[in-house]
Amino acid sequence: MKPLLLRTLFLAIGIGSLSLHSTTASAQATQSPDKHYALSDTMALTIFDYAQYRAYYRKQYRDTPSDPREYRWLQLLQIGSKYQGYVNYGELRADSIWNASIKAGKSDAEFDAEWTTALRESLPDVKLLFDRNKGVLDAHDKVFINKYHYSEPIPQQQWTMAEGDSTILGYTCHKATTRFRGRDYIAWYTEEIPYPYGPYKFGGLPGLITCI
Repeated sequence: MKPLLLRTLFLAIGIGSLSLHSTTASAQATQSPDKHYALSDTMALTIFDYAQYRAYYRKQYRDTPSDPREYRWLQLLQIGSKYQGYVNYGELRADSIWNASIKAGKSDAEFDAEWTTALRESLPDVKLLFDRNKGVLDAHDKVFINKYHYSEPIPQQQWTMAEGDSTILGYTCHKATTRFRGRDYIAWYTEEIPYPYGPYKFGGLPGLITCI
């Protein structure tokens, strides 16, 4: 079986305030007859932190390296003072559409198309929450139709600095390599953005990972 080709390309950086949260449904006893969404109100939020920095990554995926079909979608890294979160941007946008629409009293017919479009902008479901004080990663993942929730120590990659520089979105980037859970990776990072984090479970370099 050929290995999967998985590459994450840095897209853009933005500064803003965005809460990192977990979501659960909150049941309601009544429902208007012209509204057909699930018996829930807006999503119950647990605010862990507020994002001081946000980095958007474009993920590119093929089933095998020779497969001409390529899937692309956006993912978002949110960096707070104590936590960082990593989610599919389309799923986050879909949650926001649902939340705002329910608050506004809209029927599902009024927001279903926009909500579905946002949800389809993402492929595998992934939610990662890093508690840096405890050194724990809390993960919600999906494999085929099965959803999993697990916790593990925040992974620590062993990086080897390599020769070669590049420029990504105007930032000078340096090259590093690592082997993580059976696969070899090449990463580009910039010391101009002094956050030792990156996409998915990668981190530990002297600056933000911009491409891996």
